[in-house]
Amino acid sequence: MPADRPDPQSYIIQIVEREAPTIDSVRRSLRDTGVILDAEYGPYPVDPHRGLYVAHCWADEPSRRRAEDRGIAFFDDPEITPTARQA
Repeated sequence: MPADRPDPQSYIIQIVEREAPTIDSVRRSLRDTGVILDAEYGPYPVDPHRGLYVAHCWADEPSRRRAEDRGIAFFDDPEITPTARQA
């Protein structure tokens, strides 16, 4: 997680684009929102026929609201840890 942001939360974002988005086109969509895009995760196709793609990012609440105003959907990306195996 980038250290230069106060309390950013990890999210998966959904991008709707008819053409397969590139990391640069997603960056352009998020420009001036404050959302930090993870260049190593996405965009990945979920349903390319409908133009649905996902990527990973970090955002604080004001940044998230600005991006949502542009039509970007956010989903929590909780940390998943393994559970103990039952005998």
